[in-house]
Amino acid sequence: MKGLARIFALAVSIPVGFAAAQVVETVNPSFEEGSAPGAPTGWTLSGGEGGLDDAQPRDGSRSLWIRGTGQRETLSFWQSGDFSLDPGKPYLLRFFAARDGEGKHAGLAVTGTGVFSVDLSNLTEQWQPVELVFSTPHREGPSSFRFGQWESDFRFRFDGLQLCRAVPAHARFGAVELGAGERIAGNDYFFAAPMAENNTNVCRPTREFTAGFNTYRMVFSDGMYLTFEHRIAEHPVTSARLFLWTKHYGEAVFRTEASRDGATWTEIGEPGEGEKTGVTVPETLLPAEALWVRLSVSSASGGSVQMHGYRVEAELDGPPLTAKGDTRWLAVEELADGMDLSVEAPGLFSPDDAEKGVTLRLRQNGAETGGEAALLDGDTVFSRGKLGEPLPVPSASGRHPLTIEAKGVRLRHTLDVSEYYSTAYGERLGDGLWWASSGWRIPRGRPLPAAEGKAVRIETAQNEAEAAQLVVRPQETLRGVTVTASALEGPGGALIPAEGVSVLRVRHVPVTTPTDRTGVAAPWPDPLPPQTAPVDVPAGENQPYWVRVKPAKDTPPGEYRGTLRVAADGYETEAPLEVRVFGFTLPDRMTCTTAFGMDISKPLAYHRVSEEADQRRVVDAYLRALADHHICPYDPAPFDPFTVRWPEVSPDNPPADPESLEVSIDWTRYDRAMAEAFEKYHFNTFSVPMEGMGGGTYYSRTPPSLLGFPEESPVYRRLFTEYCRQVEEHLREKGWLDDGFVYWFDEPEPKDYAFVMDGFLRLKDAAPGIHRMLTEEIHDELAGGPNIWCPLTPEWREKEAQARQALGERIWWYICTGPKAPYATLFIDHPGTELRVWLWQTWQRGVQGLLIWETLLWNSPTAYPDPEHPQNPYEDPMGWEYGYGNEPGRRPWGNGDGRFLYPPESVADGRPAGPVFEPPVDTVRIEMLRDGIEDYEYLALLRRALEEKGDRLTPEERDRLSALLAVPPEITESLTEFTKDPAPIEARRRQIAEALESLSQKQ
Repeated sequence: MKGLARIFALAVSIPVGFAAAQVVETVNPSFEEGSAPGAPTGWTLSGGEGGLDDAQPRDGSRSLWIRGTGQRETLSFWQSGDFSLDPGKPYLLRFFAARDGEGKHAGLAVTGTGVFSVDLSNLTEQWQPVELVFSTPHREGPSSFRFGQWESDFRFRFDGLQLCRAVPAHARFGAVELGAGERIAGNDYFFAAPMAENNTNVCRPTREFTAGFNTYRMVFSDGMYLTFEHRIAEHPVTSARLFLWTKHYGEAVFRTEASRDGATWTEIGEPGEGEKTGVTVPETLLPAEALWVRLSVSSASGGSVQMHGYRVEAELDGPPLTAKGDTRWLAVEELADGMDLSVEAPGLFSPDDAEKGVTLRLRQNGAETGGEAALLDGDTVFSRGKLGEPLPVPSASGRHPLTIEAKGVRLRHTLDVSEYYSTAYGERLGDGLWWASSGWRIPRGRPLPAAEGKAVRIETAQNEAEAAQLVVRPQETLRGVTVTASALEGPGGALIPAEGVSVLRVRHVPVTTPTDRTGVAAPWPDPLPPQTAPVDVPAGENQPYWVRVKPAKDTPPGEYRGTLRVAADGYETEAPLEVRVFGFTLPDRMTCTTAFGMDISKPLAYHRVSEEADQRRVVDAYLRALADHHICPYDPAPFDPFTVRWPEVSPDNPPADPESLEVSIDWTRYDRAMAEAFEKYHFNTFSVPMEGMGGGTYYSRTPPSLLGFPEESPVYRRLFTEYCRQVEEHLREKGWLDDGFVYWFDEPEPKDYAFVMDGFLRLKDAAPGIHRMLTEEIHDELAGGPNIWCPLTPEWREKEAQARQALGERIWWYICTGPKAPYATLFIDHPGTELRVWLWQTWQRGVQGLLIWETLLWNSPTAYPDPEHPQNPYEDPMGWEYGYGNEPGRRPWGNGDGRFLYPPESVADGRPAGPVFEPPVDTVRIEMLRDGIEDYEYLALLRRALEEKGDRLTPEERDRLSALLAVPPEITESLTEFTKDPAPIEARRRQIAEALESLSQKQ
């Protein structure tokens, strides 16, 4: 969907001239003509089944629906009657979409027109608004809508289609205008066409094209072309190199040409198929005030080329500049004949510039006109003013449907102000201090809250960690700021020692490329480094401190009070700290299973340790950090695997009798390390190494073999069976069998199912007691293979999950680079509640475990190929793609993907002079995960307490307490509807805690 929310407080001027621009007259766009369940008037169904639905339409009295078969390579769609669009002009398409019904193949919703198509994933049962911006090709021909499905057996619904002309508002830096995908660093210019990020075929440098578009790629057949003009005001291009990502279908020539004026062209290359194919612009065409580029395809045999990436790296003359472009689009619903308009729109880029808002100027037949203008937020007038004067826009977080009206003109724009800019929380404590729940992400520039408070407040059980945020926001710059905690005194003189209170500094990282429409380009809080040195806090800026308390198991329940001392050069103040300790204890081992990746190569490299003793010391600190947050790594014994002694045979030296072969395993080091994993770290799961299985992903696979013998050989069968038998027996003997799982294949596609089932059945026959986990949704073709199913959260299906659980199988689920908004995610630039909400959703659905692929993704060798200059995760928060055959380059997975701990700040660049043994740095997100896991444990403790003591309660008491096991809609109503405010979570958690306290008194 359309990517929104990169923030720039800059004015943009947009001259527009076209006659009587308004909503395009299309065919039955709200599906009101026609009778359910039949076909809408003016639309034709091609394949599948579909019709009109008068149940729960989004607009009017009915909506359109379609359902496919779920088979591979199957497309069905509704096509409207023809309508007319002007060639080479931008349009904005708005509609609502949803997915419901029961199915097993998620597939994609197909939306758009015959020449501009966007596939949508992650739709839910709730209607979701969609906005797509596209430009029509520079060729004549009728247009029509196409809405349908690809490879899905779910039902997709559509409603409320609206199509109108659009105008762009690009960010401006003085005379320089930059749109989405453009940035300048000094005198280096970069452009990456935002085809995938924004699902669009148009951007500021786009000039002419005849190619088609599908979701994230331009589609060229014979004779089609695409032209860009790279012009940066007052900055001539002095050198340039193009990079192209293409895939060829059949025989076709992909040609690149360059020009200084867009009239005389020079062919500069015919790049073949591939990732990041480079083409250099000849020096003879440079320097140039503008660099024109034309891409075209020729094929005499019907071949075609799809381009899914276009990038320019250029050097500029002129003054250096650091700037990142962005674009907002305004829908032009009405514009009188002979009228031109221009818009200055700083308020659409940043809530900090809300008062500067939008300025509208009109010219009628070339002469400037006066008059009044109004800006509406929904149906309410938000601001009024004269033409040529700023109309302030809303700055409150949330979605604002804006309308800008004047005589003869009406513009619309959906302004999404990120939850990040919410001011509806927090309490002032006086003297430049305020506090807030740990569930809020606090921007540097957020103003002081209006509400007044008395103290920083934390509530926690015994043996539970819980945090709040104390925020320093001075009126004048403070230098050398530190925050320390006193001991906390409670009932009967009981103490929580000062050592039981951690005060960490909240550090912001620079998000420059938002993950999705929820994020914004801004500094976001994430790392929680220790206060190794005082810091300066500028006037009017927020510096949050993370105040974390963990009472010991034997801490008496009750209220505890102490202080937080804030000191700086010539400055000192205190804030009261109150902690309520509940009268029950959290266990060391959690009920909710966690399985997270921990690639130890990253800390070993960044800490620069090579000796085994040093490596163990460093890795032990990371194991401790995960354990402190109830997170279990796949491999808790990375230095101590069990050792297998195989017989000395080979295909060149086969045994006479394979059944005589023996396998022996030395468990000494492994047993010692695993005992520590369970007894010291209290992990509740681990991945069982399983040699000979082969493995792979949807991208590639490795066939099973042992000692060079393939799986069909008698030698392999004997060795594999004997090996698996011994592993299973040993784990059972140690009491670890139920906690182990085999994770040998990741995210298979249907093409991999037969291979995956062969492996699972082989393992099941040899060691039926070892759990078999698969990161895939439930499919009939895989039944009987895995007995731990781990789908991506949007692919969880209640009916199928409960059926597998009824057979004794387990259900986990996972998140990674997907899903993105509107789901609960793992990204830095999302609300702080999301990972905590994920655990409430986990409990709500009876899901038993969580999986996240990695915790230490600090560096992508694809994005940072120089091993001597790895990524600094504090300076670049993006998780960049790597592996899966990707060539060097930067393709985003998402901010913070795979990164839940940071290296110490002293080794952030990965280039220390020698070994460094400082512990890792926690994150806001790993703290939210811990809180969610502990919330899950509250619920599990309550369920067990009711099972044990429910018969001692009155029916009314039991019903009242049992109701607390249900997750209220105020926390999460669906996978895409949940609280961004931590208050409902904290309120429910308090109710459960008080219920546990009351039950603990039942003898």
